[in-house]
Amino acid sequence: MYLAMKTRLMMLALAVLTSATLFSCKKDDKEGDSNIILEKTAVTLNLGGQTTVKVTAPDGIKKPESEDVDVAIANMGRDINIIISSKKVGGKVGETRVKIESKTGDGVAYINVTVKDEMKTDRGIAVLGKTVFVDRDQEVEVTNLLKKYNGTIDKVNINSTSTALAKAYKKGNANFFVKGIGEGLTGEVYFEDTAGEKNDKGEFPQGSFIVHVRAPFTAAIQNVEIGIGGKPRRIDLNNIYNNSFTIGTYDSSIATIEYAKELVGADIEKENGKYTGVKIFGKKEGTLTVELTNSDGDNGKGNKLILTIAVRKSDDSNYIVKDGVLLGIKTGVKLKGNITLPPNITKVARRAFAGQNELTGIDFNNVTEIEGKLFNENETDLYSFDVNVSYIKFPKIKKIGDSSFRMARSLTKVEFPATLTHLGQNAFSNCTALQHVAFRGTVPPKGLGALPEGKDVPAPEIDNIRDVFSNGNGKIQLYIPLSSKADYDRVISQSDFRAGGIYNPKDISEFK
Repeated sequence: MYLAMKTRLMMLALAVLTSATLFSCKKDDKEGDSNIILEKTAVTLNLGGQTTVKVTAPDGIKKPESEDVDVAIANMGRDINIIISSKKVGGKVGETRVKIESKTGDGVAYINVTVKDEMKTDRGIAVLGKTVFVDRDQEVEVTNLLKKYNGTIDKVNINSTSTALAKAYKKGNANFFVKGIGEGLTGEVYFEDTAGEKNDKGEFPQGSFIVHVRAPFTAAIQNVEIGIGGKPRRIDLNNIYNNSFTIGTYDSSIATIEYAKELVGADIEKENGKYTGVKIFGKKEGTLTVELTNSDGDNGKGNKLILTIAVRKSDDSNYIVKDGVLLGIKTGVKLKGNITLPPNITKVARRAFAGQNELTGIDFNNVTEIEGKLFNENETDLYSFDVNVSYIKFPKIKKIGDSSFRMARSLTKVEFPATLTHLGQNAFSNCTALQHVAFRGTVPPKGLGALPEGKDVPAPEIDNIRDVFSNGNGKIQLYIPLSSKADYDRVISQSDFRAGGIYNPKDISEFK
């Protein structure tokens, strides 16, 4: 009898061990039977949570591996325990598997891991997760986010805070979807369980979650050419979510890349401004790529784009240049905002910027001569074109040809360096906003009185300076080196620089 009882106990223990092994181990057609026994084959965590699973393996195990480390990570604990954790920062809800493999390689088992957000509840509806991400014109099912304590939600009223954002609807018996309509917007979608019990205010149970409709994360230019040294190249980015994006690793020996903020003036960034793109500084010749990630909060996996940056000795990617002369802008290129000309350009031909009416500022850099009529479509047309330049800089200019900046109606001030020797007729005529003109040279440039080139400028023969500058109201403040006032007096007789009939120049030190 004792022997029979002992035999039955041994058989029972063997049955329990066999059952535990079969329950705990997942058999894969390619992996064969496992000799690993798991305390649990499935665990559920909240975001940032952690749990421990005891493992029995006669031969020991290798380091556990999670199939999706953004959902959960796995590490070895004491006594061959597996510690499974959800990231506290940057983690995401979802499901993954943790692979457990014996050191001898003849056994494999899996732990199924589910990570969820803490449930947000409101009178009977549990909403799992806080944000739903959806692309424009795409739909995503949200049925699994809506749970009812006593069953499935099947009768609901659906309301969105903004119908321009997204629409929510039901398909079939109890499947709910959200479709993106707008872009880059956030708002809430409310579900009201009309089959639930009303509260003391006569309200049905409700629940809601945030919907973010992702907009395409794009760059104004993705293939960038830039010269070595000089001003940085700004690249605008579209649809930056939450004023945040990340710059990936790249070869910083070729170029450096910084965040760019919105501008409040020419090359002046707003101190606490929003990010609008990147600034690229060329360092040496070469090509690099860099990945930008839009930090749209989508569990750390935002939209990405790749910039390819080619650094050359000079950036002439948009320009037609021959022997240092800017002849024009390449077909199909529309220059926008403020630009700096490449350092290899020393002369600008007539009509080089014809049709470029989206330019707001030009730094001529090393240019010494501007032939004239920069924006004219042809030689004779002087009025039927738009010039929106409000900022110009030419630190090395010697000669400015006729009608170069004619019709620049947004230009409020202009400063000429001491290198200037020639001013062409009508160079700044019809500049209706022009108020301040500064000359740094101690010798007035030829043409300031609009005389033919090479002719002496005795005072009685000086033409009216309106042939060079005009703004429509006749009042332009002049700034000069007052030590040369007699020379400027001789050149300027009657002029737009006279206010109330009195010639009253200010010293160049007062010009800002």
